[in-house]
Amino acid sequence: MEEIKLSEEEIKLLEKQIEEDENAFYQQLLPLRDTENKLIEEKVKLKKSNLHAQFNAFVKKKELENKVYLNIDLLHAVVKSYYDDIHRYKHFAYAERANSLKQAAYTIKWIAKFRPIQIQEGTYVSLPIFDVNLIFALICGFSLLDRKIIDLIMKDKAKTDYENKMKKEEDRDDSFYDKLLYIIRYRPLSGRQLASMFEALELAFLVFTHTFANLHEQCNLIPEIGGSRRSDKSYNN
Repeated sequence: MEEIKLSEEEIKLLEKQIEEDENAFYQQLLPLRDTENKLIEEKVKLKKSNLHAQFNAFVKKKELENKVYLNIDLLHAVVKSYYDDIHRYKHFAYAERANSLKQAAYTIKWIAKFRPIQIQEGTYVSLPIFDVNLIFALICGFSLLDRKIIDLIMKDKAKTDYENKMKKEEDRDDSFYDKLLYIIRYRPLSGRQLASMFEALELAFLVFTHTFANLHEQCNLIPEIGGSRRSDKSYNN
C-alpha cells in the first residue's frame, strides 16, 4: 500500500479541522453539562433541607432548643463533601447511583467530621458537643437504611444494655450501636469502611438475623488512632 504524504500546509489544515470538530463536539455537550449542574444543585438543596428538618426534630426530642444551632456553612460543607464522595464512588464503580448503604455511610462520615451542630454562646449542654454531632450523624445515616436494619441495630442495643445491668462494669459488652459510635469518634473514618459494615449488617439480617458476632469482630479490626481501646464508657447513650 502506497504511503500517503501530506504537505505541511495540508497537515495544518487537517489539524485545524480536527480542532474545529472537537470544539463543535464540546459545544454539543454544554447543554448536558448545564442540565447536570442544575440537577446537582437541586440535589444539594434537597439534602440540606432534609438534614435541617432532621436537626429540628433532633433538638426538639433532646430538648436542646435555644441551646444549640445548625451552622449553615458547616452544613453546606457536609453536603458538598457528601456529593463529592458519591460522585467519586459512581465514577470509580461505573455506577449510575449509590445505594442506600453508601448514602448512609457518607452521610455519617461527613456530619461526624464537620460537626455542624454548635452550642449557643453561654449555654450549658449536658451532652458534649462532639457527642451531639455523632448521635445526630447516626440518626441521619440510619434514616437512609432499611427499617429492618435499624430494628436489628436497636434490638441488639436494647438487649445488650439490659444484659449489662446484671454485669460488673469490667464485664459489660458493647452493642453494635455503641461500637459504631466509638468508631466514628476515635478511629480514622472511611466511608467505604462504614458502607462495608452496613453491607455486612444487611447480610447478617438475611443469613443470620440474630447473630452479631462477626460484625462486632469487623468493628474491632478497624485500626486505632492511638492509645488503648478506651478507658471509660462515657460514650454510651
